[in-house]
Amino acid sequence: MTLATKITLLRLLMAPLFVVLALAYGNGLKNGIPNELLRWAAICVFTLAAASDAVDGYIARHCNQSSRLGIFLDPIADKTLMLSAILTLSFTSWGQNLPLWYAALIIARDVIEISGAWPRQRTTRPRLRWGAWRKLKTSWITPIRVI
Repeated sequence: MTLATKITLLRLLMAPLFVVLALAYGNGLKNGIPNELLRWAAICVFTLAAASDAVDGYIARHCNQSSRLGIFLDPIADKTLMLSAILTLSFTSWGQNLPLWYAALIIARDVIEISGAWPRQRTTRPRLRWGAWRKLKTSWITPIRVI
């Protein structure tokens, strides 16, 4: 297993950690005793996970550590992280919730994206190219939510 794949697996494991920290902070906020340490820990875990996406991609491309497992797991880790953050922040009390229509819009976009990619992957050689646009699209969500 390559270093890039290990980083991807770590990112996949950070998504549930973010959810647990965000839920714990939301429960404290709802009970009137918010623990700011939990809030900042959740933000740091999410930011670290988002940054690890760029790091594993860089390592895979520039150190020739691309693997079939990494190619398969990277988009799954990306979707898991983003959807867990959007759903958690839509249904928990962080002072301001994300609107439910926003969560529905993101989920619909991902379903359409995946449903279009699946037939293509079955008819062509299995090779996923995710490009800079997706990395940019993923990275702009973090500052918007923190603001």
